[in-house]
Amino acid sequence: MVLPDTLGEADRVPADDVLDAAVAAWSAHRIALGAAQRIPEPPQRDAEGRAIEIRF
Repeated sequence: MVLPDTLGEADRVPADDVLDAAVAAWSAHRIALGAAQRIPEPPQRDAEGRAIEIRF
């Protein structure tokens, strides 16, 4: 992913927040395409049965 040199309105927020948003969008796109990977595989479960994992 390549960010443009000028970020328009995003220039008003810290660069790390812009990067976090870009990574979240990239990850969401990969999840939607079915191309995302998981850590750990298979995911661990919490006490209520919800998956605990990192997807990228």
